[in-house]
This record gives sequence, C-alpha cells and structure tokens, in this order.
Amino acid sequence: GLGLRRGRDGSVAADIAGIFVINLDERSPIYEGFLAHTTNTLGVPPMAIVRSAGVYADDNTLSEPWVREIIPGLSQKVSARGALGVSLAHFLTWRRIAATPGCQGSANAYALVFEDDERVDDDFAKQLGGIIALAKNASRPPDFVNLNVLRPTGTPVGKVGRAHLLKVGKHKEVGRRPNVWGSVYLMRCGSAEKLIDEVKHMRYYGALWDGVNPLMDVLIQDLFSRQQDKLTEWVVSPSQAISYHSEATSIRQAIDKTNKPPSQLFR
Repeated sequence: GLGLRRGRDGSVAADIAGIFVINLDERSPIYEGFLAHTTNTLGVPPMAIVRSAGVYADDNTLSEPWVREIIPGLSQKVSARGALGVSLAHFLTWRRIAATPGCQGSANAYALVFEDDERVDDDFAKQLGGIIALAKNASRPPDFVNLNVLRPTGTPVGKVGRAHLLKVGKHKEVGRRPNVWGSVYLMRCGSAEKLIDEVKHMRYYGALWDGVNPLMDVLIQDLFSRQQDKLTEWVVSPSQAISYHSEATSIRQAIDKTNKPPSQLFR
C-alpha cells in the first residue's frame, strides 16, 4: 500500500492500494486545487495520487470498441453525453484499480477514488484509517464504501469518529434513491472487475442499461440492492461527514444541457 503517514491532525491512516482522482483534461485549475488541498491534508506527495483522465463522450469516443464492451446496452442515440462520460470515467478507473500494483495479490486491500471537486476535512486521514480497519475486520468485507452520499440509509455496522457506517439494504427502484453520489469512495481491490461485470448485466424494463438512464450513481445503488447475496456496500452517514462535495457547478450537467465539449466550456 501507499502507507499514508500523517494527516494535518498528526494521525496515522491505514495503508491503501492507491489514490485516484477523476479529472477532465480541460479542468486543470480544478485538478491543481484538488491536488494542493488533498496532498497537504493527507500528508502524501503529489506522485502518490494517480490522475485518471475524465471522458468526453463524443462520436469518436463512442465508436471505440471498449465503450460498448463496458456498456453493451449503450443507446445508439445518446442524449446525455456528460452523464455517459462520467460513467465511463469511473469504470475505466475501476479497471486501473484492478491492474494497479498495490492491488496485485491483495484482494482485500482498498483503493480510494475521488472526483476532482471533492474536498476532504482536516482529519480525513484519521477517519479513513478507522473505516478501512473496520471494513477489513468485518465478517464480510464490503466491496464498496461510499464515503459521502445523499440520503444515507442502511443498517448500522460501526462508527468511526463522526462517521456512522451503514450497510446498504434493498430499496424500491422508484423516485429518489438513497445513498447516491459517487464523489469519493473506497473500492475493494478484488471487487473492481467483478463490479464492472455486474454493471454489464444490469437491466431496466427488460433492456440492458443504456449508460445514462438512470445515472451511474443510481445504477450502483440499484446493483447493490439487487445483489445483496453477492455484493456488499457500506455508506457513511451523515452526508458531508468527513468531506465536502458541491454540485453547484457540474460539468456533467453543463455538457448535458449545452451538448458542448469541455474545450468550449473551459476557456
């Protein structure tokens, strides 16, 4: 693992297999802000954080074989390219996690994934260390730990500082789902490829998931709801307990509304 040493509060965080941040090429100032804040707060060098390039789902990208291999139900007419790009960027990051050296031979290790607009609290490293220790010692270690969600819902499994850990259960697939957002989470190394494979088989109204309906964070919650016998997800409650995320400025929504590429949105 990377062996995070000291956060700003002087605490020691648990070893993790890797730290990844998803970032579009055009969002370099946002990436630089993320990197400065996160490296300072976690006490890690910039080289310890792997930048995972965001995806703009233009016609050229959609024609590439790997896109339909990951999302076999992809619609021929994509109405929300921002949302599709977010989905593809996360799935590519999961593949990177499975292949990262820190995960080789360590199926029960965890990788940490950020979107570039997430900002961690000063004691995030300490909280993270406790959460990973709790996960690794669980009788059924979670495949996925969502560290900042809207409408956190589930069965209590433990508490680390301000963070209450909940095990996600079954929910109705209507209206506003619980436990959405995907701006910062832990992925179990041995589960990354398995989750990609499960996503490929997700169906809505008899058809394979088309990549945007529903959005990826909703899809993930539906997946864990449907596959409770095979997959386990934990979430942190309350929202924004150990980090902060704002959707006030959303590149996904901007692309969906304008159908403009990132290069025209960031000038």
